[in-house]
Amino acid sequence: MLSYEGICIIISALGTGIGAEEFNIDRRRYGKVIIMTDADVDGAHIRTLLLTFFFRQMRELIQQGYIYCAQPPLYQIARKKRQEYIYNEENLNHTLIGLGLEGAKLAVREVEGNVARDLRTLEGQDLTDLLDLLEKVAQNASLLRRRGMDFESFVNVWYDPDRGLPAYRVIIDNQPEFFYSEKEFADFLESKGTTLGELEVAGEKPLEENGEAGLRAETDELHECRDLMKLFGQLRERDFDVKDYFLKRRESVSGQTVPAVFALRSNGDTITEVENLSRLVGSVRDLGAKDLTIKRFKGLGEMNSDELWETTMDPARRTLLRVRLEDAAEADRTFSILMGENVAPRRAFIEAHALDVKNLDI
Repeated sequence: MLSYEGICIIISALGTGIGAEEFNIDRRRYGKVIIMTDADVDGAHIRTLLLTFFFRQMRELIQQGYIYCAQPPLYQIARKKRQEYIYNEENLNHTLIGLGLEGAKLAVREVEGNVARDLRTLEGQDLTDLLDLLEKVAQNASLLRRRGMDFESFVNVWYDPDRGLPAYRVIIDNQPEFFYSEKEFADFLESKGTTLGELEVAGEKPLEENGEAGLRAETDELHECRDLMKLFGQLRERDFDVKDYFLKRRESVSGQTVPAVFALRSNGDTITEVENLSRLVGSVRDLGAKDLTIKRFKGLGEMNSDELWETTMDPARRTLLRVRLEDAAEADRTFSILMGENVAPRRAFIEAHALDVKNLDI
């Protein structure tokens, strides 16, 4: 790292020297050192590297509160005279949903033939709460998909109104077995010659060969299913059924598509047919994005000078995050794991966090 030209320029510019023997904070030339990287994944990587450098070579700058991180936007959204900067994907999603909810109402309908009749209408906080609930369902469904499971098929086959969803999975010779309780799980493992104690160190890792010659097992505790059961219960409290999440629009005898059970009305005139609850959040988001211009900044160099000043550099409007010593220590730890020469901690880190990945930069 110390042979990299960019790091050498930083060392020269700050004037403090580096390392335990040479560093002298009294020689610093600036009151603030601001790390300003792109708002995307690449920018996060660079920020981690720089924080690791300061932690290892100029730790006192962090201890005394001189190191900051700037917060540039990732998006700019505009509609007519309205313009807003958005700083990450999550904020963009919430902004679009908020815009889509303005004046929106959800009609829950009874469909007979080609005729739909409103049974009830959700709006305001009731509709907002439903969307929050459905977003959490989608997040847990995504985690199950990353485990290689088709969410709809899994729920349709394994959901039991009395027992809920299976909380454990064992894959033996590529064949999955599911269990609703810890006792069922333990009994099965014991029958195969594997004790529950061995499971504690297994996690997502393959177990050692057990009592049956040549047999290898992978075990999963499906935490997502426990969360989903709580969410399904909250849906029932709102008079929705789990099946409403996967509804399919039927065709009439003449081949025409019949009206959907759900209809999203916006400003009294726009009607969006929503096939099932899994499509509702996306439909509201689409309403929010209507007539909206969304610009994604690939990097700081892509922004106009006035945009860069307004969002990231103007002292009166910018957002700076002061780096704490524990922040830099965590960056150093992560850097050591992922970039170090020891393979085992890196593999363990990747296995532990694989299902958490949302933006993979390949």
